Amino acid sequence: MFVQPQTTIWQYTHGVPDQTRVSPDGYGLDNYYLARSGADEIQLDLFLDYASNVALYPTFQEYFRASRPPLLAVWGRNDPFFLPAGAEAFKRDIPDADVRFVDTGHFALETHAEEIATAIAEFLTQRESYSIASADGEPVAITVERLDDGEASPYLTGELRAGDKLAALASRQGGYSSRRGGRQRGLGCPSALGAKCRSCPSLPSCREAPAPQ
Repeated sequence: MFVQPQTTIWQYTHGVPDQTRVSPDGYGLDNYYLARSGADEIQLDLFLDYASNVALYPTFQEYFRASRPPLLAVWGRNDPFFLPAGAEAFKRDIPDADVRFVDTGHFALETHAEEIATAIAEFLTQRESYSIASADGEPVAITVERLDDGEASPYLTGELRAGDKLAALASRQGGYSSRRGGRQRGLGCPSALGAKCRSCPSLPSCREAPAPQ
């Protein structure tokens, strides 16, 4: 039942007031791959393994209470799996969490992509500063700070260490890549998003800055 074509379509359309807004591309592609031999067993294994995610909830919640990260949750009001109460629960640990609901089901982006993109842009521009990413195991954070003109500029808040590998950040958030013993090049230049470049001692905005030693 869980991997039947009609179940996939239900997951996309349940709770959606205007189902004509749901493109068949998404559930059509899902059903194509679910029809492959062995896919049903893989999906059932994933369903069973969800318990390991629930077991980590206390760890997530402790992080939220201790660090109070800025949080935006845009939720389908009619989601049959992740109910609205789950979104509101973020506020127990992060009182300033920004929780918004849209009138749709589980796959909110299928029907409200523009509204959600606007919410994300508003959320980010309203932050004075927020963390984007950091190198694994290193106290180096790439943040974005809102300037007086409302535009964003990347900079490093800590000193890079020799051998830091930040290339992965480029694929997730844009940003910069460093190569040990070589040259450092900027990736995902923020000027493409209408933001201004700004130099800093840790990471000049120049695309040919020497890599940290």
